[in-house]
Amino acid sequence: TPRTLFPYTTLFRSGWNMFSEIIKYKTFGFNKSQVGRALDINYKTVQKYWVMSPDRYVKVTIESKIRYKKN
Repeated sequence: TPRTLFPYTTLFRSGWNMFSEIIKYKTFGFNKSQVGRALDINYKTVQKYWVMSPDRYVKVTIESKIRYKKN
């Protein structure tokens, strides 16, 4: 089962670590549902990062930290 393949992954829940874990499982041939179950995260989170490149991930992360004041 996917949970026993990388048991340490439950320690890394957010940020770059989660993104890299999703990509790692993807390269091993897991599908989105299996990755979600293995990492104990929502399927929609896996779907969000599934086709994202590392450069795009960095850009999205930076943009999410910037807030603009409404005039």
